[in-house]
Amino acid sequence: MTGNMKGFLDRYSNSEKIVPEADKRNLDYKMATAYTDGTKLNIEMALLCNALDLRTLVPGMQGPEISHVNKIFEAFYFY
Repeated sequence: MTGNMKGFLDRYSNSEKIVPEADKRNLDYKMATAYTDGTKLNIEMALLCNALDLRTLVPGMQGPEISHVNKIFEAFYFY
């Protein structure tokens, strides 16, 4: 099992919608959109899986939505 905890994910973000946040952080709009919509996250996870010869259960992202990274242990508790 591998994972990447994302603090904020808006799969419907776009370059126009992200303008205020990108300006506040002095980021390029397309880059800020990739950080927000999961594009960068998916590429990072694909690279990790390819490097370690891992396989996915299903195409795309899968897993529980949690409110805080500390809740990950409750979401994936193994006996």
